[in-house]
Amino acid sequence: MIAAVVLALSFIAWVVSRSKRKAVVSEKTQQTWTRTDGQMLTLMEAGNLVLTQYDASGRLKYISPEIKRITGIGSVDFISERRRLSELVHPQDAEALESLEDARKSGDGEHADIDCRIRDQRNNWHWLHIQQRRIVERNAIVGFETISVDYTALAELKAQRKRATKLQNLCTQILESFLSTDDTRATLNRNLERIAEELEITEATIHDFENADETSLLGSWPGTDPTSSRLTARPLTASESEQVRAACESLTPIRFGTDSGHAEDRTAALCADDRMLTGVIVPVQVIGELSLVLTFVRDQHKAWHADEISALQLIAQSISRRLERERAVQERTHFDEITRGHERSEIIAHLASGIAHDFNNIVFAISGRVQLLQRRTEDPKTNESLNEIQMTLKGAKGLIGALLAMHKGSPRPTGRVRIGPEVKAVMAMIRRLIPRRIELTLDAHGIGDVEVELGAESLHQILMNLIINARDAIDNKGRIAITMSRTVDRQDIPMLTIVIDDDGPGIPESRRAEVFQPFVTSKSSGRGTGLGLSIVQRVIQESGGEISLENAPMGGLRVHIGLRIASGGNAPAPDFGAVRQPSPVPLKKPLNKVLIVEDDETINALLTRFFQSIGVAVTSHSDARDVEASLRETTPPFDVLVMDIDLPYKTGVECIKEIRGQGLQTPCVLITGGLSEKPEGIRNLGFLRKPFEIDELEAICHSMIEDSHSD
Repeated sequence: MIAAVVLALSFIAWVVSRSKRKAVVSEKTQQTWTRTDGQMLTLMEAGNLVLTQYDASGRLKYISPEIKRITGIGSVDFISERRRLSELVHPQDAEALESLEDARKSGDGEHADIDCRIRDQRNNWHWLHIQQRRIVERNAIVGFETISVDYTALAELKAQRKRATKLQNLCTQILESFLSTDDTRATLNRNLERIAEELEITEATIHDFENADETSLLGSWPGTDPTSSRLTARPLTASESEQVRAACESLTPIRFGTDSGHAEDRTAALCADDRMLTGVIVPVQVIGELSLVLTFVRDQHKAWHADEISALQLIAQSISRRLERERAVQERTHFDEITRGHERSEIIAHLASGIAHDFNNIVFAISGRVQLLQRRTEDPKTNESLNEIQMTLKGAKGLIGALLAMHKGSPRPTGRVRIGPEVKAVMAMIRRLIPRRIELTLDAHGIGDVEVELGAESLHQILMNLIINARDAIDNKGRIAITMSRTVDRQDIPMLTIVIDDDGPGIPESRRAEVFQPFVTSKSSGRGTGLGLSIVQRVIQESGGEISLENAPMGGLRVHIGLRIASGGNAPAPDFGAVRQPSPVPLKKPLNKVLIVEDDETINALLTRFFQSIGVAVTSHSDARDVEASLRETTPPFDVLVMDIDLPYKTGVECIKEIRGQGLQTPCVLITGGLSEKPEGIRNLGFLRKPFEIDELEAICHSMIEDSHSD
């Protein structure tokens, strides 16, 4: 009995002693982790903390529940070995994680730490900093402990800064390489390897869509055998080209593969097998047409970051601008080689189409403000001056219209104009441009109340060009005589004849046909472009008239013009002294609120001021990215959306299609200064081409509101 009691007391004493030793060990362990270095403390503040314990053989005994926050997998699955961390580690970090496992098996080293990436259930990568130490008791290793800190946010921030610097250097190097070459395509092909190495790309291709009949392969990297390439490293077939053109209608890069989150059948022409990789397609447009398509792919574990795609977009935009300049240079070079008038006219027209958008925006910005002033002024003299400005702007509009008519190969719209009042208004303006030393006379008494088949802007343009040419020819001193009369041509068609004589040096007969060609002028250097007579000739011929050059009785040059007299009907004579007032429009539904989307600050301000002047509340954006949100969130809703077509990020046409696709039927007026036409098949859509009358904009807004409420 006594022996049993002694034995029991001894066992209790041993248990107490062991508990104290464990407490000491536990306290030492806590002190060891408490004395973590500064880097570890920073990481612990940045993310979740996971404690892991192993026995002396390296077998996992415990892992804290926080592991589920990181991986989405419970700790029981790891302890039961149904799942292992080694299955989730990034391939590039597998060796580092194995080094910790080797250290546990061999017992070497007191402490070890690594950084690695672990994938969660959503295929997102988490950065972990892991510190491991041995647990020693009585000089024997009894186990291992690790502390893992999820510092993904901190790592991504550092990676983003590093990536931004790298991308900035890459873009700078590529842009600088474009500046030192005249062949953008060849330079881009040479830079393909540099882009691939900096962005860790496994394969890349460049397809050239410049030729509408076929799509060629401009370059590929690393230039492997096309049969072993995951990308389409060959020219595309006709059906593949159409598929790519349809996918690249906008300038937005297209992501595909495992990183895109959904199947991309539309990219199959460029990458038939996108398994186990992630890719991006970057289109390059030149003057609104697809020119190049850049395709990049890399390993599925390397997701595409937004700043990387933005850098590729920046490179694509730079390529686009360079190709546009190259095209312009090629056209100018081609023009220099052309000697015949028709070919030269076509080249000049192409150049004009490139500046039409900006030119029309400038004209509209001036014209719109003049119209706003006309609405407010009641002074006849001020109004007369404003009308003269409007007449000049109409001439500028006619100039670009004539050049664009050459480009399109179609006749300019004509119309009918009453000669008497129009000539009176034009002459009043021209006299301000003629020095007093020049005697300018007009004899039009015999024509009566006659109309010709010609637009008012075209008549203004003809008279302005020819009279200014005569002024320059006589060197600001001499006589210019204008005579108008009724005649008939050889087919007995009634004609209005306009004869402009001057007493200048004239033009030799051998050169008279030549001066109608674009960029050919008889003036001294710096005094003319050589476009005036070529435009005048085209305008007259398209209206069914004729123009010729002769010797003038006064000793200089005679310009003889014949214009067809319109049959029947009378055009209303314009009242150039009247103050313009907005036309009242009877309304059932008032115009209260308008959303304006225009990237040109001047025109945006002009439209805003106009609508505010008629009591309309205005909200404006410089691009179309937030239009849909504004239409959905604004209460009460907008009555009308006024949107430019040529916008950054996405065009007005793309935006209105998206809006209609989302079920938003807000009436929309598309405006443009370029060559775009009104898109077909879109409801509640109006269209105006700059420069337009602001009264037209007001009228179409009211009309669309009425139509939308009558549906």
